[in-house]
Amino acid sequence: MSFRQLNMIKHFSIVLAIDAKGGIGHFDGLKYTIPFKSSTDLKHFKNTTCSTEIPNKTNVIIMGRKTYDSLQKELPNRINVVLSRNKDVSSYNNFEDTYEHFKKDPSIEKIFVIGGAELINSCLDHPELEYIYLSEFDKDYDCNIFCDNIKKYCDKIVWQTKCDDVTISKYTVKKHPEYQYINLIDDIIKNGVKRNTRNSNTYTVFGRSIEYNFEDGFPILTTKRVALRLVFEELMFFLRGQTDSKILASKKVHIWDSNTTREFLDKIGLCDYEVGTMGPMYGFNWTHFGEKYIDSKTKYTGGVNQLEYAMNTIKNDPYSRRIIMTTYDPYSVKKCVLYPCHGIVVQFFCRDENNKRYLDCIMYQRSCDTICGLPFNISSYGLLMSMICHCINNDKTYAGLRLVEGKLKIYIGDTHIYDEETHINAYNEHMTRRPKKLPRLNIKKQTDDITSFEWDDIELVDYDAHPSIKVNMIA
Repeated sequence: MSFRQLNMIKHFSIVLAIDAKGGIGHFDGLKYTIPFKSSTDLKHFKNTTCSTEIPNKTNVIIMGRKTYDSLQKELPNRINVVLSRNKDVSSYNNFEDTYEHFKKDPSIEKIFVIGGAELINSCLDHPELEYIYLSEFDKDYDCNIFCDNIKKYCDKIVWQTKCDDVTISKYTVKKHPEYQYINLIDDIIKNGVKRNTRNSNTYTVFGRSIEYNFEDGFPILTTKRVALRLVFEELMFFLRGQTDSKILASKKVHIWDSNTTREFLDKIGLCDYEVGTMGPMYGFNWTHFGEKYIDSKTKYTGGVNQLEYAMNTIKNDPYSRRIIMTTYDPYSVKKCVLYPCHGIVVQFFCRDENNKRYLDCIMYQRSCDTICGLPFNISSYGLLMSMICHCINNDKTYAGLRLVEGKLKIYIGDTHIYDEETHINAYNEHMTRRPKKLPRLNIKKQTDDITSFEWDDIELVDYDAHPSIKVNMIA
């Protein structure tokens, strides 16, 4: 297998000043001006963009045409690059070409983006943005050009100083949550051990995690298109306690077909099972834990309904430390076509902030195919959290604060990529793609019955993803 080699990274930073409303300037149709000035801020800007740690190296400042016009002259002791669609102004018409050129130049130490708004906004989600140097003026200067969302990308304060009416800070950058996934699969390929496992050779690391905050959007990959309908149908299949994969196949969801064929069932010693039977797996244990499993056709009424217990506890005892579910029953697992991979422990946690009750979830996964499985798992448990919140809010007996989705954190034991051509190709493709803005989820049906949803009740709003990546599923 071959892995695509990426260039050595030379990070860049943003240097920007904003007023109290996130304004950065004013454009009257002809002329662009910056209506606020501070000698402290100007000194900071000069020192930041001019200083180098290595002698004989220089820095680059990259700006748009209007920002350059507002300066009225080139800034000394730095390489000034003006991006413009007008070929008479600059040899570069986009940031990526400019950045790719200068980050390979051994004479360059630092690269800074200094404006304007369109350029800044296009760089905020860039994987190589390292720091944001932000000067915040206390007053509103009646700007009509804004970078008012830049504070969302400011993470930890490296240093901060205040002088008169301006606060100057250096921030680390809050990365798009999907970079956790990209960094994870890169870690596996670069640092994983080669193992000959039950069903294929793998590159494997042990003990990793990934976290999504719903404030950033719905948890779903954007570096490839995830078929949320398939995720939804499988989740509903689990929530209804069903174990016949032919139910999924009838809805054109074939992810369980390979593990429930006659050949596969006979190979693992479940010769008495009908084709399509999964055994007492995920949904059965969530809804009928401890009930004796007979077959996929039996209507079960006993056992422990863990899902019902968890939802009732969230409603009536939200600060309980016992809001847990599990998909793993060591007594009955020998009757399953597979050991359950995910949901070994699912724990919910409620926290009250800003007159809302946030629902957090931790899920432990013993084994994870990060190319095929993890994208499904991320969105499946995101959907589960959204459905629980929606149904509890629609329960007329619920008298608590409005329940909203908080954070989803997935802990993984055996974390692997299969050493198979389509999986390695998928890894290579992911590494070339930049995450896009996360969508939001809208549940249209007003109900308190979590088992009643149909696909038409779900709407994924503004999902802009890269094309899907086809891989072979390893059964």
